[in-house]
Amino acid sequence: MQAAVHLVLVALLGTGYGVRVHTTLPSAILALFAILALLALSDVEHRRSIRPSAVIQVFFLFTILLDLPRLRTQWLLDQPPLIPALLSVTLGLRIVLLSVESLQKWKHSTLPPEATAPEYRQGVLGRTFFTWLNPLFFAGYKRDLGMEDLFQIDDDLKGKKLYARLLKQWKLGKHPRLSPH
Repeated sequence: MQAAVHLVLVALLGTGYGVRVHTTLPSAILALFAILALLALSDVEHRRSIRPSAVIQVFFLFTILLDLPRLRTQWLLDQPPLIPALLSVTLGLRIVLLSVESLQKWKHSTLPPEATAPEYRQGVLGRTFFTWLNPLFFAGYKRDLGMEDLFQIDDDLKGKKLYARLLKQWKLGKHPRLSPH
């Protein structure tokens, strides 16, 4: 849908519709190519990862923030409202796509939920704002938490593995310094 709106924008700007500067048409063409590349990247990312795509989320976040002044300027120019309206539609679509891309796609995974910690299934926004901890906070608000309420920890952080690594290093004679002497 967003590619179609960008295609219409390129067609309108290519025919001289609306207020133009020498970078207007190349900018619209680059935006169209970026959206088409994003479609291909999205397909690859969704097949190969259990977490939302960080690249796509950052792209949408920055394009939303950087398009706000452009959209304001387009609405303030003395021109027919079709171009600013199409740019408003693309901004709205990007906000929706950012929201959709931020959702967990765990339901589509073949791994059992116990196989990975919830933080590994989060995208950029979820990891930034620690939203994966919300279920734990809500459970802790309702009742006292027990060991069964806590998330699985990474295998590399489990005590047995760390103890085995320490014992191996100890046997090799590489004793960690326990005191500053």
